[in-house]
Amino acid sequence: MRPPIRSFRDLEVWQLAVELFVDVTGLLRKLPTADRFVFEIQTRRASRSVAANISEGHLRRHLGDYLRSLSYARGSLGEVETDLVLIGRTTNAEKPELEACLARADVIGRKLHD
Repeated sequence: MRPPIRSFRDLEVWQLAVELFVDVTGLLRKLPTADRFVFEIQTRRASRSVAANISEGHLRRHLGDYLRSLSYARGSLGEVETDLVLIGRTTNAEKPELEACLARADVIGRKLHD
């Protein structure tokens, strides 16, 4: 039996989104300065937005507001995934770290879709 959800912090998808932000931040900080300049601010902002929208929606009083916030989280996740693909194709990013970020994003996307 799962423990009760008392806070957004108890949501597995929120926990995964926080880890995605941490992983994306680590990946971006290892890029050369020119590549980091192109990707860092917006990619980190989008990855932060995934977790932030999940938590914000969970705290809303109405189901429609919650579902709308989850939709925003999915949109931000799409932006993160696109940036990760672009990073993989245009930089010398560490492939295992990049693949780990993409895999985590995939899991989050499936959880947000259910």
